[in-house]
Amino acid sequence: MGVTVLGHFGGKKVFNDGQTVKTMMTFNALQKVLPKRIHRIDTYYLRHNPLLFFFQLFVALCRDKRIVVLLSNKGRRILSPFLFFCSKCFGKIICQNTIAGMLADEAEKSPKFRKYIAGFRANWVEAKVMEQKLHKLGVMNARYVPNFKSIAPVTEIPPISKWEGRPKSFCMFSRVVKEKGIELAVDAVSDINRMAGKTVVTLDIFGPVDDAYKERFEQIMQNSEDFIRYCGFIPAEQSVDTLKNYYMLLFPTLYVTEGMPGTIIDALFSALPVIASDWKFCKEMLEEGKTALIYDFDRPELLETKMLFAIYHPDIIQNMRSDCLKEAEKYKEEHIVPVLLKDMGLK
Repeated sequence: MGVTVLGHFGGKKVFNDGQTVKTMMTFNALQKVLPKRIHRIDTYYLRHNPLLFFFQLFVALCRDKRIVVLLSNKGRRILSPFLFFCSKCFGKIICQNTIAGMLADEAEKSPKFRKYIAGFRANWVEAKVMEQKLHKLGVMNARYVPNFKSIAPVTEIPPISKWEGRPKSFCMFSRVVKEKGIELAVDAVSDINRMAGKTVVTLDIFGPVDDAYKERFEQIMQNSEDFIRYCGFIPAEQSVDTLKNYYMLLFPTLYVTEGMPGTIIDALFSALPVIASDWKFCKEMLEEGKTALIYDFDRPELLETKMLFAIYHPDIIQNMRSDCLKEAEKYKEEHIVPVLLKDMGLK
């Protein structure tokens, strides 16, 4: 019997959001060790072709004993009761690889939902605080399993001399939407250069532009100076080759419930320190003065303060690069996949 991965693969379209990237990473990692026993169901079709989706789900349940699910909040609400039923009535091994950071909050609000996920074989969550909260709620199958990357980290840290006498190059690498702090970052870069009377910092923005934000973002870019650039979409597998060329990553997210973002792992693999708002799980991934400069979530104006500190203390930022690479070790595929296989009863 094989394994089915149920999650958002994006149909025939290309998506670069965290959910799709994590789903693809999980599937590809399991495919390496189970090449002839791995299958997939794309939740993209739950909305766009529900007949196809449920047919594929029926086939998977007849064929495979183990189902790994990666679902959004909405997907969990729709499919968790059915998956619980499959677990209890047909002996299916259901393992949930959690997307984002809301699972414990959802379980706290709904005893029925809590019952459903407690009936799975495992709930892999990306934060230790989520694991602890779920255990307190009686969901004892919650297990801390960090997100991971299958790409290779950098082998060389660029010398500090690379940034001597030139503007410090910052970047953003995420979905382009207001809630990721795009406008906050643009304003901070513009203010710093205006105060300096010259270009001391640049900002390159990478990522797919959210459809609902496209018009607003185009206006922002039209009104921005040439030290702010939109550099388009970069495939996930090219993240390290892109990010390693920058001074720091900006992650001024306005989502307090942000999970454990893949872009932070990309930065660590790239030996790239981060300036980040202190979102809910920030300090499980980043450490002040070691891998990041972190500011109070409720004081977004401090982004600019942290950037100024970074610009004028390149020696401190340089020393953080080796700590980033050390921290990246825990997010390597080779450390995570054996845990997934063991929980599925395959090792």
